[in-house]
Amino acid sequence: MGNITLEQISMVITFLVGLVTGIGYLHKQTKKWISRTLKDEFEPVSKKIDNLQKRIDDVDMGAVKNHLVTFLSSVEKGDAIDEIERERFWEQYEHYTKIGGNSYVQRKVEQLKNEGKI
Repeated sequence: MGNITLEQISMVITFLVGLVTGIGYLHKQTKKWISRTLKDEFEPVSKKIDNLQKRIDDVDMGAVKNHLVTFLSSVEKGDAIDEIERERFWEQYEHYTKIGGNSYVQRKVEQLKNEGKI
């Protein structure tokens, strides 16, 4: 291991920095390529999942709205409502408003609240 010059050390360091930078660039480009490829391959599956999610959301909205309408109808008729039914109603009503419910149900709730029935 004779004499190693400062120039040789600089060349080795420059080579290593270039090598690390090149590997980093290749890694980044490979990740982008894989990501695009996977996105393209799974696009049909993703569309089906989105469609299923919309259908689930529609069923959820319908079920919640049906429960609320039934409860409000019972209140209007003067049926006896126990505390658990009342709590469940408010849970469902909160869920209904969070998922975008905005209709005659809200108007009816406000009306019955103003009348002191709920």
